[in-house]
Amino acid sequence: LASVDTHAAEPEPTIRREGHVSIPGGILVFPSTFQPGSDGDYDLIIHFHGNTKVVKESVEVANINAAVAIINLGIGSAPYEEYYGVPGTYEELLDTIDAGIHRRGVQHPKLRRVALSAWSAGYGSVATIMQLRRGREDLDAVLMFDGIHAGWEGEGVLNPRQMKPFVDIAKKAALGGELYFGMTHSAIDPVTYAGTSVTAQYLI
Repeated sequence: LASVDTHAAEPEPTIRREGHVSIPGGILVFPSTFQPGSDGDYDLIIHFHGNTKVVKESVEVANINAAVAIINLGIGSAPYEEYYGVPGTYEELLDTIDAGIHRRGVQHPKLRRVALSAWSAGYGSVATIMQLRRGREDLDAVLMFDGIHAGWEGEGVLNPRQMKPFVDIAKKAALGGELYFGMTHSAIDPVTYAGTSVTAQYLI
């Protein structure tokens, strides 16, 4: 995702930033650093499971030029997995965001690059979306903040099916150029399922 807009040939569209636009499962906000291109193209961050104010402020502090969708569906990963487990749900979210950008003043919004971001239980959305997405958008980055978990198949053995979406992401990122994959982890041990330090070591 770019922090600098290179479109300078035409006047930049004016977007109304106040408040938010309601979208399925969350809100769409417009950080002070967000400015769509003169032809309406824009970058987008979709963050799953997080404090709306903190997420928006973090994007501004990082000086990222992107609209931000923040989705909160409940406690635990199951609500996120189940919601996006219906084929087409993710694409419908992108359509709703496009419509929200249009309502805020961009006449011909055109989605450019997308970053999927998640904290804690929000990983369930990313894992499911990566398996079912139709690939119409330019997925640019996947950012996981202390949030890749998995069940145990045996003593010390992670469930490979649950880890596969992230293994695929990591392999694609390791090839370079096509996708950025960033993750953080902590030493917290949930006991009944694998903590993020265990899943991070698995991916490494």
